[in-house]
Amino acid sequence: MLRPEPDQVLVRVLAAGICGSDVHMYRGELGMLTALPCASGHEMIGEIVELGERRKRDTLGRELREGDRVAYAYFRVCDGCPTCAAGSVACPNRYAVRAPLTVYDPPHFHGAFGDYYVLREGQWIYKLPEATKTEHAVPANCAIAQALAGVHAGQIRFGDTVVVQGLGGLGIYAAALARDSGAGLVIGIDMVPERLELARRFGAHETIDISQLTSPEERIAEIQRLTGGAGADVVIEMAGVPAVVPEGIQSMRAGGRYVLIGNTMADRATEVVPQQIVRSNRTLVGIVNYEQWMLPRTLDWLARRRDELPFDDLVSQVYPLEQINDAITASDWAGSKANLGRALISMTA
Repeated sequence: MLRPEPDQVLVRVLAAGICGSDVHMYRGELGMLTALPCASGHEMIGEIVELGERRKRDTLGRELREGDRVAYAYFRVCDGCPTCAAGSVACPNRYAVRAPLTVYDPPHFHGAFGDYYVLREGQWIYKLPEATKTEHAVPANCAIAQALAGVHAGQIRFGDTVVVQGLGGLGIYAAALARDSGAGLVIGIDMVPERLELARRFGAHETIDISQLTSPEERIAEIQRLTGGAGADVVIEMAGVPAVVPEGIQSMRAGGRYVLIGNTMADRATEVVPQQIVRSNRTLVGIVNYEQWMLPRTLDWLARRRDELPFDDLVSQVYPLEQINDAITASDWAGSKANLGRALISMTA
């Protein structure tokens, strides 16, 4: 039986989600993030099996016990580099939890797609609110907390207009969180009818269908119309498509803020006109990972909104662990209903 070291926590994975980065990894497009053969997956909720002798409380100081459901950060920062000293979570060593480790390296259980996971020293861990469904909380440690990081970086103020480019799971969460943060008008952009409809149910006031407004010029004009000619205060890019970046810049008002999250692929580029940023005092900011306070806030948000938002509908399909390849393949069909939100891997299915 695997026993945790003093600063570790051994959890039984209850359910895991398939993130877009898992699909990229499956395709072999993120080789720089992991060693092979690897234990993949990072979105998950676990149940405590055993606590290390020095790990008896969660990151907020609450007592932990065997059997508690917990959410935890899948990454950790090193706290020993100039980036960490500056207070940024963009630590260049943040993938050290998993990246250099293969399944042959102790403690072996490094990924969500397995029965067990070992939290190492420095990984934040939080008790799940009792009323929160496990299935709703699976993406809390990635998609939801990352969406909150984007909304926070956009400095959304009461009454702001927010445009969300791309309405996969991340984009839909961003739309809901933007509205809950005080946005007066939330506009979602996508081409999948089910996503557009679900975004409206999660709080988007307006949606723009790319299949109807097929050119960037048409979509920019529609945003101008919806904002009375001003443009958006904040644009959040969740599409992962470089071509949407120039469109996002031009969709902002002068002095607007553009938050880029979805474009994670190093070999994909686009062209921007710097004058459109400089002459209009627009701000561009890239966001990766999230700050420590954001994960427990996402868990609180899920508990508060559990009866008001259709979280069940963001689970596109449930698979047993034995069908993980099928789940990833289904998630890889861009634009299909199977890729509507997050495919869920249930360890008890």
